[in-house]
Amino acid sequence: MAAAATKVVDAATKFADCVKPKGGYFGWLPPTLTSIIQTTISSRNPNQRIAIYYEKLGVHIAYRTQPITSPTMVPPSFLGHKDVITWSPFLYVSDVPLAPDLATTMSQDIQAEMVLVNVRASRIVRWQVGTIYGKYHINVSCPTNIYFGKTDGAYIASPAIKYPLLEKCHVE
Repeated sequence: MAAAATKVVDAATKFADCVKPKGGYFGWLPPTLTSIIQTTISSRNPNQRIAIYYEKLGVHIAYRTQPITSPTMVPPSFLGHKDVITWSPFLYVSDVPLAPDLATTMSQDIQAEMVLVNVRASRIVRWQVGTIYGKYHINVSCPTNIYFGKTDGAYIASPAIKYPLLEKCHVE
């Protein structure tokens, strides 16, 4: 049994010697994605008595289960009675590695000229009614499509196009 194990190790060593690079980088590189996306998020306080203070809002975009932009922090904001507030952060990431199965699926979606993504926000919310106050954590997920067109052999999304939500956002 030891002789068989030695032969396997010897064969592996010979194989490794055959494929050693003569300089530079050697290895498998996963597919990567670079994206710059601007999104608009709006919040409305429907209550006449409760004021809301948003702190530590992180926004990112996910494809399936994988984030495809870095979390972007939005400044803390106060929302008075019946107020509306809007944020429009740029979400960016450069060369984020994609899981091979997600890269294949995303490639197919881009060739079909439509990619379903989720705009996700996570925030600590504080509220106050008179002298009573509290805080809680919310997670919001808003599904939307990004439509692509083909120009000169490359698929691009027009920056001037606004994409409506497919359905209402999910709030937890």
